[in-house]
Amino acid sequence: MATITEPEDYRADVVGSPFPGTEIALAEDGEILLRGPNVMDGYWGDEDATAYAIRDGWYHTGDLGEFTDDGALRVTGRK
Repeated sequence: MATITEPEDYRADVVGSPFPGTEIALAEDGEILLRGPNVMDGYWGDEDATAYAIRDGWYHTGDLGEFTDDGALRVTGRK
C-alpha cells in the first residue's frame, strides 16, 4: 500500500495521498517512484528484475502520474 484516502476525502480522479512513512516521487518522465518500509526489497530469486525495478533506493512502478495541488496522486498511464 502506497496511498491512503479517508472516506470523507474520496475522489474518483486520484488514488490518494502518501501512506504514512511512504515517500512518493515522480521521475523526470513522470514515472511514480516509491520508497519506505512497506515497499518490497526485491523480487524473490530474480536479481535482474530487482536491479531494474529498484534503483537508488526507489521502487520504479512503471506507472505514470502527477500530483494534484492538494498533494494527492493521480495515475495517468503506464510507461
